[in-house]
Amino acid sequence: MGYNAEFLIGQNAPSNLPDAIADLEDASIVFLDRWGKGDVQRAGDVSKKAMVLLDFIVNELLRECVERKGLGTYLNSQLATEMSVLCGIGVTGTSLADQQMMCQAGIGNGRVAAHLGSPEPITLAQLLNKVKHRNRHLINFRIDNDRHIFVICPEHTSGGAEGIYEFDVEEFCEKCRSATSAL
Repeated sequence: MGYNAEFLIGQNAPSNLPDAIADLEDASIVFLDRWGKGDVQRAGDVSKKAMVLLDFIVNELLRECVERKGLGTYLNSQLATEMSVLCGIGVTGTSLADQQMMCQAGIGNGRVAAHLGSPEPITLAQLLNKVKHRNRHLINFRIDNDRHIFVICPEHTSGGAEGIYEFDVEEFCEKCRSATSAL
């Protein structure tokens, strides 16, 4: 099958949601450590692995919500309650130039710019959708009080800039863990 066979059969993919959440949390800790020590190469390598975990978590939780909605078991469920908790902030109605400016602030300086207005809190369900539709080239982060804050720029499903959002990776993992316990 060749050297990329593991991609085709999923051997490098996360095996389950709880493990993926724990691994993302661990990756964030390693990323913070390596970034803090100036080991940008290793921080970047860890970040790539973390993005695979992030995508897996987002897709699995959203898939579960869609499935339960289709079965009519989502409304008033514990999962619906967990998905409605606040997890992140952001602004909508940004332009591509606004999103690019967030990235041009420099690696490690990502944030929702003050001139865009006061960021509004968003739910875990909303954040999962924002992460799913992020522009993979317009992302950044910052470290606030030893917390890893990830900043994303999602696109409308029809294309074009949608907004800028940020979330604490550790808090995201905690909220996803709670949502997973409701499955």
